Amino acid sequence: MRLLRYKILLRKEPEGGYTAIVPSLPGCVTYGDTVEEAKEMAKQAIELYIESLKEHGEEIPTEEETLEYTLTVEPYRSEATMNCLREWEERGDDYRAMSLSDIGKGGFSVNF
Repeated sequence: MRLLRYKILLRKEPEGGYTAIVPSLPGCVTYGDTVEEAKEMAKQAIELYIESLKEHGEEIPTEEETLEYTLTVEPYRSEATMNCLREWEERGDDYRAMSLSDIGKGGFSVNF
Protein backbone atom coordinates (compact mmCIF):
# COMPACT_ATOMS: atom_id res chain seq x y z
CA MET A 1 0.00 0.00 0.00
CA ARG A 2 1.37 3.41 -0.94
CA LEU A 3 1.45 6.18 1.64
CA LEU A 4 -0.31 9.49 0.95
CA ARG A 5 0.86 12.82 2.34
CA TYR A 6 -1.46 15.76 3.01
CA LYS A 7 -0.70 19.25 4.23
CA ILE A 8 -2.82 20.53 7.09
CA LEU A 9 -3.41 24.07 8.30
CA LEU A 10 -3.72 24.67 12.03
CA ARG A 11 -5.52 27.80 13.14
CA LYS A 12 -5.38 28.88 16.79
CA GLU A 13 -8.91 29.67 17.95
CA PRO A 14 -9.71 32.66 20.21
CA GLU A 15 -11.63 30.42 22.65
CA GLY A 16 -8.68 28.02 22.79
CA GLY A 17 -7.59 24.98 20.86
CA TYR A 18 -6.78 24.57 17.18
CA THR A 19 -8.86 23.99 14.08
CA ALA A 20 -7.18 21.62 11.61
CA ILE A 21 -8.05 22.02 7.91
CA VAL A 22 -6.98 19.67 5.09
CA PRO A 23 -7.12 21.91 1.97
CA SER A 24 -6.83 19.02 -0.53
CA LEU A 25 -9.84 17.24 0.97
CA PRO A 26 -12.83 19.63 0.79
CA GLY A 27 -14.77 19.68 4.03
CA CYS A 28 -12.13 17.77 5.97
CA VAL A 29 -11.94 19.91 9.11
CA THR A 30 -11.43 18.91 12.74
CA TYR A 31 -10.35 20.37 16.08
CA GLY A 32 -8.00 19.65 18.97
CA ASP A 33 -7.26 21.29 22.30
CA THR A 34 -3.51 21.24 21.60
CA VAL A 35 -1.39 21.25 18.43
CA GLU A 36 -0.57 17.57 18.96
CA GLU A 37 -4.20 16.64 19.49
CA ALA A 38 -5.26 18.67 16.41
CA LYS A 39 -2.63 16.85 14.32
CA GLU A 40 -3.83 13.45 15.57
CA MET A 41 -7.46 14.40 14.93
CA ALA A 42 -6.51 15.55 11.41
CA LYS A 43 -4.82 12.20 10.74
CA GLN A 44 -7.97 10.35 11.84
CA ALA A 45 -10.19 12.68 9.79
CA ILE A 46 -8.05 12.09 6.68
CA GLU A 47 -8.19 8.31 7.16
CA LEU A 48 -11.99 8.37 7.56
CA TYR A 49 -12.37 10.73 4.59
CA ILE A 50 -10.34 8.41 2.34
CA GLU A 51 -12.22 5.35 3.64
CA SER A 52 -15.51 7.02 2.71
CA LEU A 53 -14.21 7.88 -0.78
CA LYS A 54 -13.18 4.26 -1.31
CA GLU A 55 -16.56 2.95 -0.13
CA HIS A 56 -18.31 5.24 -2.64
CA GLY A 57 -15.93 4.41 -5.50
CA GLU A 58 -14.69 7.99 -5.70
CA GLU A 59 -11.22 9.17 -6.67
CA ILE A 60 -8.81 9.89 -3.83
CA PRO A 61 -7.30 13.37 -4.22
CA THR A 62 -3.55 13.74 -3.85
CA GLU A 63 -1.24 16.71 -3.58
CA GLU A 64 1.18 15.47 -6.24
CA GLU A 65 0.64 18.43 -8.58
CA THR A 66 -0.33 21.00 -5.96
CA LEU A 67 1.63 24.24 -5.82
CA GLU A 68 1.79 26.17 -2.57
CA TYR A 69 2.18 29.93 -2.26
CA THR A 70 1.72 32.51 0.46
CA LEU A 71 0.32 35.82 -0.69
CA THR A 72 0.62 39.10 1.18
CA VAL A 73 -2.07 41.70 0.53
CA GLU A 74 -2.79 45.08 2.03
CA PRO A 75 -5.88 44.85 4.25
CA TYR A 76 -7.22 48.25 3.20
CA ARG A 77 -8.37 49.80 -0.02
CA SER A 78 -6.04 52.44 -1.38
CA GLU A 79 -7.28 55.54 -3.23
CA ALA A 80 -6.27 53.89 -6.53
CA THR A 81 -8.25 50.77 -5.65
CA MET A 82 -11.33 52.81 -4.72
CA ASN A 83 -11.09 54.73 -8.03
CA CYS A 84 -10.84 51.46 -9.93
CA LEU A 85 -13.85 50.00 -8.08
CA ARG A 86 -15.88 53.14 -8.90
CA GLU A 87 -14.92 52.85 -12.59
CA TRP A 88 -15.97 49.17 -12.67
CA GLU A 89 -19.25 50.03 -10.95
CA GLU A 90 -19.94 52.84 -13.43
CA ARG A 91 -19.34 50.38 -16.32
CA GLY A 92 -21.62 47.85 -14.64
CA ASP A 93 -18.79 45.40 -14.01
CA ASP A 94 -18.71 43.16 -10.96
CA TYR A 95 -15.41 43.70 -9.12
CA ARG A 96 -15.72 40.21 -7.57
CA ALA A 97 -15.26 38.73 -11.06
CA MET A 98 -12.26 40.84 -12.05
CA SER A 99 -9.39 39.33 -14.00
CA LEU A 100 -5.71 39.32 -13.07
CA SER A 101 -5.06 42.02 -15.67
CA ASP A 102 -7.75 44.19 -14.03
CA ILE A 103 -6.16 43.64 -10.64
CA GLY A 104 -2.79 44.73 -12.02
CA LYS A 105 -4.36 47.96 -13.30
CA GLY A 106 -6.48 48.55 -10.23
CA GLY A 107 -3.96 49.28 -7.53
CA PHE A 108 -4.26 46.04 -5.59
CA SER A 109 -0.98 45.03 -3.98
CA VAL A 110 -0.05 41.36 -4.16
CA ASN A 111 3.47 40.26 -3.19
CA PHE A 112 5.02 36.80 -3.57
